[in-house]
Amino acid sequence: LGDAGAAAIGFDIVFSETDRTSPHALAKRFEATDPGVASQLAALPDNDDQLASIVGAYPVVLGFFLTPGAEGTQVAPKAGMVSLGTPPSSVANFGDAVVPLPKLVEPAAGLASLSILPDSDSVIRRAPLIGRQGDTILPSLSLESLRVALQTDSVMIKTTDGSAEGSAPGDVVSVRVGDTEVPTNAAGEMWMYYSRAV
Repeated sequence: LGDAGAAAIGFDIVFSETDRTSPHALAKRFEATDPGVASQLAALPDNDDQLASIVGAYPVVLGFFLTPGAEGTQVAPKAGMVSLGTPPSSVANFGDAVVPLPKLVEPAAGLASLSILPDSDSVIRRAPLIGRQGDTILPSLSLESLRVALQTDSVMIKTTDGSAEGSAPGDVVSVRVGDTEVPTNAAGEMWMYYSRAV
């Protein structure tokens, strides 16, 4: 994809664990039974190291899951998340996260939330553009992929008292990346549009 000129490559999976099929991991299985094979495997490059080098060579956005509960792993966004008005307070707040391996996060062009909360009937009607951990605002995969594709450093979140719209301070009105501004509901979500089946 990178060689074909993709402006952004977003992964909607989380590379949170080391690859168990890496040569060095397989080498340990052969140490007792076939030291020669173990030695040859141990000399081969690590799969995660190779993936990290590819991630750093292209405009890659990696995903993480935000999870509820007590405060745990905190995510630092790659983008500057700027609030125009009171910082968003109506956005879903999460205490913990499942994140990619640090060796993959460091070279990535973007880092984004994959978390979507369904309605009480388990139907997904809204797609969040942003999520939150305390005071830290985090972008969704679609938003972060757009930022990386447009080669911008920041995302602007407009809240009610940063515009003439809405009523409660801290409610989100829109999210902007470059020249693209997307209106949202108070929680920073877009309503899904499901086309009629053909």
